[in-house]
Amino acid sequence: QWKTARLLQVAEKGEPTQRTVLAELTCTFETAMAAWRDATADVVSGTLVAGGAVGLLLDSAGNAPIDDTVLTITASGAIASLQLSVLHLGVDLRWTGALASGSGLVIDCGNQTVTVNGADAYSGFALGSGHTALGWLPLPPGVWALQVTSDGPGTIRYSHYDQWL
Repeated sequence: QWKTARLLQVAEKGEPTQRTVLAELTCTFETAMAAWRDATADVVSGTLVAGGAVGLLLDSAGNAPIDDTVLTITASGAIASLQLSVLHLGVDLRWTGALASGSGLVIDCGNQTVTVNGADAYSGFALGSGHTALGWLPLPPGVWALQVTSDGPGTIRYSHYDQWL
């Protein structure tokens, strides 16, 4: 497991007689991450069809909620609108814009950024009328159904790290 942290202080309290064989260190860290992450990310993907919807099962196997999911949509044809929803969690995310074939839309729920091929595309993002969740895609422990509706073909990739307190 891992957590990003910054080392603030190192203190050494060794005895002079042990200085060549032993060093007792006390390290102080700070972090903005509430929970520990699994060593590897969980990834789920699906295929989008024009005018259709695909369902993905999102499994949060940890004991802490996940709020830093990353969604990547890669167009295989033109996509102008997307809707991502988890009905039971009050999630209703929408994006409108121009996603050309081969382009990638990344919705980073933790950083709350939206990009197309690395360029800012936040202006096309909106929380839909059914969005009641705190944050973009908070995922409590359990299995949840994400429905993705698209007006064009492509793929969707969902990625998160299970988190533990």
